Amino acid sequence: MIYCPKCGAPLNDDACFCTKCGEKITKTELSNDLKENSYSDSSDSYIPVRNSSDKNLTLLVYVLHLLGVFFFITPFAAIIINYIKRDDMSGTWLESHFAWQIKTFWIGLLLGVVGAITSFFIIGLFILILDGIWLLYRNIKGILSLNENKPMDYTFF
Repeated sequence: MIYCPKCGAPLNDDACFCTKCGEKITKTELSNDLKENSYSDSSDSYIPVRNSSDKNLTLLVYVLHLLGVFFFITPFAAIIINYIKRDDMSGTWLESHFAWQIKTFWIGLLLGVVGAITSFFIIGLFILILDGIWLLYRNIKGILSLNENKPMDYTFF
């Protein structure tokens, strides 16, 4: 299966025109689009991104999560976007980034609540500090992987 370089619609491998937007499909155009918007592993299999705005949206969600270290409301906006757009990312390498972001949010929220409840004791302050460091680590690692057009691996949490 190939995807239209203009609108991202799935097409048959032998398609000459996009059935959704009517764009003429050429092999050169397809190979350039795959190089720009796809992840390539060692077996040279490609999982295309349907359009470049998907990658930009994923970056925006990472930034919203990062701002959550300083502003309380932005991670909630990010998680809403994650859940609304998760199905749109299904089947692309960006799907792993959305799963990574969702997991980061929920574990970060849990640690934040535990840290806030126990902040009357010294241990709560340490939990809050570790939560902030952990959130920074997860989001920065995600942004770096996104920048390299790579899916997230789940080696740490």
